[in-house]
Amino acid sequence: MRARQSRTARANVGHAQPGTRERDGFASGRRLPDATRVQRLRKIAVPARLLQRGLEEYTRRNAAGARARLTTVLLDQVAAFDLPGDPMEIALAARLRILALACVVRDRLLEDWVRRDGAGGMVLFHNSLFTAAAVEPLIDVPPDQIGFDPEGLRRNALGSAAVKGSA
Repeated sequence: MRARQSRTARANVGHAQPGTRERDGFASGRRLPDATRVQRLRKIAVPARLLQRGLEEYTRRNAAGARARLTTVLLDQVAAFDLPGDPMEIALAARLRILALACVVRDRLLEDWVRRDGAGGMVLFHNSLFTAAAVEPLIDVPPDQIGFDPEGLRRNALGSAAVKGSA
């Protein structure tokens, strides 16, 4: 059975030099400032649909030439979903998870869960990756980065796909 996929542009997801900063204070790569804030963001529940729809909308806007920032798009989505809690913190927590997922995909550690379109630089994510990214704990990755354990993410994606009948 062909699994449903979600589109995102690989070139649009956090590929700046480590240590460069966006307006929201987070590095556009993987380096993060304030450890206390990061610890707080790790604990915020982020729905898988926010990760998926936020990334889809970000890709759509940038493909249309809008030059949107991921955090801004996610903040718009948080408002649209009317999620309880601090909207900015939820948007930043979602951004953290999306960038961690993008790094695992970029490093080709989940090739069974993505399909690459070489011509346009697009990467199709299996929907189960968003579900897994919403629940998988973020871990510290030496020297000063944060991310997902690829094996844990794979197990969560497989469990999600099995429940939905698309493994």
